[in-house]
Amino acid sequence: MDAGVLRHVGSVCPILQLLSIALIFTISGLAVEAMVTILTPKFISFFLVLWIISNVSVSYYPIEILPTIYRYGYAMPFYNVSRAVRTIIFRTRNQVGMNFGILICWIVISCITIPLAQLYVSKKAMREEREKRGGTLNDSESRARPGMNDANRDSDATRH
Repeated sequence: MDAGVLRHVGSVCPILQLLSIALIFTISGLAVEAMVTILTPKFISFFLVLWIISNVSVSYYPIEILPTIYRYGYAMPFYNVSRAVRTIIFRTRNQVGMNFGILICWIVISCITIPLAQLYVSKKAMREEREKRGGTLNDSESRARPGMNDANRDSDATRH
């Protein structure tokens, strides 16, 4: 890198470090939120163990010297944060833009995944509730008269 570029990067190092920390916290929080929605809090510990192991196993050593099974690590958030922080602190090969781009992609994917997971869980819960009731209510009937329970609906039908 050019000495002039290094001079300008040095003044924003603390800001870039804080940004990388904020990104990894956001990614971790959104990933846990998506998995809590799908797995329920009862099974979140299993996800956390897998999440931590899969992230830390590729961020400690360079991926180039690890077996080929660890090539997934190029897309993992902890690896990209560690690469960005190393670049910022030690002013090594500058790939901070690529690292931050991958981190932002993780955030976008999580922001898309969370509503889809919530939609899936709510549809599943509505289907289970419908099966529990015996399938007496169809969707058009429940949408036509919201707030009416079965007793009110029966008494309303006898009046007409």
